[in-house]
Amino acid sequence: ATLAFICAFAASTSSAPRGCCSWDWTKCGNTTSYCVAEPPNCEIACKGQWLHPDPHYCELQQPDIHLAFSQSGSCSSRFQVPPRPLHATDHNGVNLSPVCFGERSGPHHVFVIGDWGGQQENQGGEPRPADMKHRNLTDIDYWAQHKVACEMRKRAQLTQPDYILNVGDCFYPGGLEISCGSPLLARVETHKFGPVFERIYSGPGLAKLQWLGVLGNHDYGGWKFTSAWDQIIAYSWATQHDGAQSRWVMPAQYWSVRVNYPDFSLDYFFVDSNRWDAHPPDFDPEHNLCGVKHNVANANCGNQGPTSVG
Repeated sequence: ATLAFICAFAASTSSAPRGCCSWDWTKCGNTTSYCVAEPPNCEIACKGQWLHPDPHYCELQQPDIHLAFSQSGSCSSRFQVPPRPLHATDHNGVNLSPVCFGERSGPHHVFVIGDWGGQQENQGGEPRPADMKHRNLTDIDYWAQHKVACEMRKRAQLTQPDYILNVGDCFYPGGLEISCGSPLLARVETHKFGPVFERIYSGPGLAKLQWLGVLGNHDYGGWKFTSAWDQIIAYSWATQHDGAQSRWVMPAQYWSVRVNYPDFSLDYFFVDSNRWDAHPPDFDPEHNLCGVKHNVANANCGNQGPTSVG
């Protein structure tokens, strides 16, 4: 499986010595020159060495997270998606509002998961491993997703993770079994999220955790691009009326967010890397999102794109 990927960059909040610009650009000295160096060698480096030629270099500083924690109510521990768009691509590149986790002392933990959404034998049924007919499965394999979720539940009660990073391939074998192109303003019922996501990843330690994610190649269709990947994004705005617990965070195909902790911060970049499975129409038809074998003639996802493969 090809997964999209998530980049995370950590930044320390320890202040830099006088006259230095700290490595994450959050603090600047009161001189007219700025150096590029990491603590603890910043003070040495600033003595006439490695000065940055741009006098405005440190003006690109990020907000001080200590200030964010001191302003009561200004920084939530819940990730907030922007307003529901018309198309799944409308928020591409969006940077969500920063969040803060400082209610308890560290260490802090995060779960990471991918290739997780099993195949249903019937509508609303329990998820099973994909491609069951071509493999000799044991009982452990047959209940794979349930057993992984059970271990996550046990571990969560010990480590208290702050959130879950979902790196894609949420629904096997080929995403949601309807076509892309429906407006996000009217969510389409797919009978997938309840049995494959909400019911599986529930219980103590997991039920309220938000899932921050991106699409995998199977979410687009695996060997086509017209499965309802846009409805996977749309679930970010699903309500309790839809059976959702408001923990699905995937506002776009690619997006970013800053997460602040008392003594450091993380910048997450959620990148859609599925372009590497988009090949010329006649190439590798069983793994090509743009292949002509499994995409119908003039295939498209409506006004949001993409359009026909030819």
